[in-house]
Amino acid sequence: MGLKIFSCSPRVESKSNTAAIVAAFADGFASEEASKTEMFYLYKRSRWDDYKKAFENNTEFIFAMPLFVECMPGLVMEFLVLYIPVMIFGGGLEEIGWRGFLQPALEEKLPFLVATAILGILWAVWHVPLWFIQNSNQSSMNFTSFLCHCVVLAFVLALLYKLTKSVFACVLLHAWTNILGGMFTRSTLEMPVNITVLFIYGLEIVVAIIIFYVVNFKAKMSKESLIE
Repeated sequence: MGLKIFSCSPRVESKSNTAAIVAAFADGFASEEASKTEMFYLYKRSRWDDYKKAFENNTEFIFAMPLFVECMPGLVMEFLVLYIPVMIFGGGLEEIGWRGFLQPALEEKLPFLVATAILGILWAVWHVPLWFIQNSNQSSMNFTSFLCHCVVLAFVLALLYKLTKSVFACVLLHAWTNILGGMFTRSTLEMPVNITVLFIYGLEIVVAIIIFYVVNFKAKMSKESLIE
């Protein structure tokens, strides 16, 4: 697929130092790494649909930010904000079923820790058919890594739902996680799980469990004080 480089300058190529620097880098990278590079220019809004497809179907990106940073955030955020609806309909709406229905249903019969772990496993298994679809996001992923990712994210989303009572908040976090995964963390899911990743995942789960029980304890104490 090759490296995709996004020039985030609002200026046209001929007047953009950012574009010139990135073009030189792309030429050097291609000659040294024998790898294909492709350039994208965010000021070309008419091509954003094509850019979003490239963003969704590839794993290696560079976002080149201009030095005059006061002109950059709006353009980049506009691109990302327009991408969020794609991720909401491409995964975020799953939260209606996972956190909105199944999480509470499991917790009626099981402790929070067990219910959330089971949901995370089911969530990963739900995606298994995508491994058999060529060029899908999951087709290049390591399933064990994806399974661990789903279990950890299940704890984070379950905690968010507990704190906010909002499925919509879970939808947005799920969508944003998909975006960040495309930008930064997808390569981790394509490799076997290592000790460092397991440690980080374990730490996230422990923190989520601690926060959950602290919040529950405070809610219980508050309820008891009202009864007294």
